[in-house]
Amino acid sequence: MFKTTLPHIARPLRRAYSGHPPPHPVSTKETHALAEDALAQKSGTFKATLPKGDKKPAKASGGKDNPWKPIAIGTSITLGALLGGLLYYGRPTDGHDKYDSENLLSASYHRSLDRFREFRHNAMPILDKLDPYQYAMYRLYRDGTRYVDGQYIKDLSHLNRDLSKVIIMDSNPHAFSMQPENGVALKPWKGEPGDHDLLDYIPFLEAVALTNPDDIRPVLQSFGNASIPEEWAKREAAMNEQHRLQWLAEQEKKPAKRNLGSLLRGGGGGGQETEGPPPTYLEQMRRHVRETFAQEHEAMKVQQDQMLKDMESQKEKMKDMKMTVWELMSQVSSGQPLVPPPEQLQQQPQQQPGQER
Repeated sequence: MFKTTLPHIARPLRRAYSGHPPPHPVSTKETHALAEDALAQKSGTFKATLPKGDKKPAKASGGKDNPWKPIAIGTSITLGALLGGLLYYGRPTDGHDKYDSENLLSASYHRSLDRFREFRHNAMPILDKLDPYQYAMYRLYRDGTRYVDGQYIKDLSHLNRDLSKVIIMDSNPHAFSMQPENGVALKPWKGEPGDHDLLDYIPFLEAVALTNPDDIRPVLQSFGNASIPEEWAKREAAMNEQHRLQWLAEQEKKPAKRNLGSLLRGGGGGGQETEGPPPTYLEQMRRHVRETFAQEHEAMKVQQDQMLKDMESQKEKMKDMKMTVWELMSQVSSGQPLVPPPEQLQQQPQQQPGQER
């Protein structure tokens, strides 16, 4: 009890007998002023100000943001990516080539350019020959492939298509090594005029397009290592034979029809002549599709030929024009009348004065 009361009594006595006045509390403005002076001494001549409300503090002249900094960073990243891609795609793959004597950048540039032009220049004439009327809406070339371990890979995952509906046919199995379940290995073409390997695939591809399976990959895997055209011909023959036997069984169940001809021949029903089984659904659809395609192809051929004739006539007219397009535009902009060529003026009959039209 005495320990707690004595300090409370001693405090007022000390205040009463001390000669110093009691300290007054420092105001908020004075605190801000002291802080500003301290910051000014640290930052030099610039006198920083403390934030007021939601405002951000002012920055010194050396602390301003540089607007060119993000541009420099972006440019550096872009140049680095381009340089890395150039060195990667332009690296030598066969040990030595004709660009070994050049410096690294020049050799990489020329190799990349040659590889870009190689496939496109070789493939475009072939595609134009196979598809002169451009039924294929999109064409992809070597620049759309991936270069992995010295091989050009056709990665189907970048097609933005459902891979269950995609078939890739190539004579190089490495080309579809990333999706082998979608690939069909073709026999390499060696310039033989009697090679009709692509034509042999038409019945199988027609069946795929007409039946529209949910997933083509199990269908391709069912052929294994066998030749698809030969194996499909066997399967289709088996289906046709099954269709014929089924039709014969249905004919035996039907009662024999007796008509006037059968009565004149002897009245028996056993001599009834019947035609063969009707074509299968696949054969009917195949025939319909081929006839429709032939009609559309003929119409497209006529339209294409007419378009080529129109283009040739337009070229001839442009050659016969006596003024260039720039001269024509200049004459129209200046407000001058368009004068026909002198040949047309000479062909027009001269009107005699006083003659009425």
